[in-house]
Amino acid sequence: MKTERAEKTRNLVKKDVIKALLVEDDKSDRLLAERVLARYPQCAKLITDTAGSLSKAVEYLRNKEYDIILL
Repeated sequence: MKTERAEKTRNLVKKDVIKALLVEDDKSDRLLAERVLARYPQCAKLITDTAGSLSKAVEYLRNKEYDIILL
């Protein structure tokens, strides 16, 4: 299990584009997280969709695939 998780992490780091879904219902916290992610130095391009509710997050997940989900 631990080895499998490490392998998935290595594969994620090797990507040119990382697709993330940020789910946060508090607007101030959501904006803060978006700013932090935008300024973080990255080795890959980070594409982030944001959802302000669980229902919006579920809608995104039905229509797109993500590498990571931040709650």
